Amino acid sequence: VAQALQGENIPAVALHGGLGQWEREASLKDFSEGKARVLVATDVASRCAHARARAARRTSGQRT
Repeated sequence: VAQALQGENIPAVALHGGLGQWEREASLKDFSEGKARVLVATDVASRCAHARARAARRTSGQRT
């Protein structure tokens, strides 16, 4: 899906278990920095990303 979006000039990244750790981190970084406007993730990967975001907000003092 991410590749199809990219083919339509929509900046998108994928997040799934088939990626290496550095690839997953790069996708999350690109999305969080606004380089990619769409994050396409499997259910398990999206739950992991959500948990990481909540942990980051907790350490920065933001409400979750």
